[in-house]
Amino acid sequence: AAKYGFKTILKCWKGAVKDVDIENSDGQTPLLLARNKDTFEALIDLGASRNKKDAHGNTGLHIAVNFGNVEMVRYLIETNNCDIDCQNKMGKTALHLALSRQPDDFIFYVLFDKKASIRLADNEGNTPLHLAILHQRTHISLLLITHLPPSELNRPNNKGETALHLAVLKNEFSMVEILVMKGVQLDSKTRENKTALDLAKAHNFQKIFDFLKTKTEEL
Repeated sequence: AAKYGFKTILKCWKGAVKDVDIENSDGQTPLLLARNKDTFEALIDLGASRNKKDAHGNTGLHIAVNFGNVEMVRYLIETNNCDIDCQNKMGKTALHLALSRQPDDFIFYVLFDKKASIRLADNEGNTPLHLAILHQRTHISLLLITHLPPSELNRPNNKGETALHLAVLKNEFSMVEILVMKGVQLDSKTRENKTALDLAKAHNFQKIFDFLKTKTEEL
């Protein structure tokens, strides 16, 4: 009933359901299988937990983001007791998924406006800024850069890649330029001992290479 959105049936069960958070073999509760706002509301009215996790550590919010369901995302974060920064077993929050799974920026902005953390890293060490640059979400990258302190702009992921390294790897000259203007460290090295300048040279990104070489010589 939850999966197919039978709201009326769910309401009829009120008072008769002993365990609304019962799990299937994948650790999914009825709420985690719900696919529309009405079903979510009916299940929560029955006492379903908003923060129950499946076998992968995903909550209803993670799943709503994965499906690109803005209405459900809004509903979950605007009701009480929803952990907007809950991390799944891959260390990903709803904000991480909004950047890596959804091509539309809207869900990101909904979460951002509700104060979702922009500093939490996933299990690969990637913060929202790393993911925004990796997925070439330029407007979001700029927004994050303006809201993060300098230390976060230089923060490496598990591969030792900073925002600058990733901007170079994506051949995003304008992003490289902005990060340099913000004063990021030019000599930071990846786990493979590569600076941003080294990466630009290796990938033959001449415009970025010339720019970084000039800036490095100015230090």
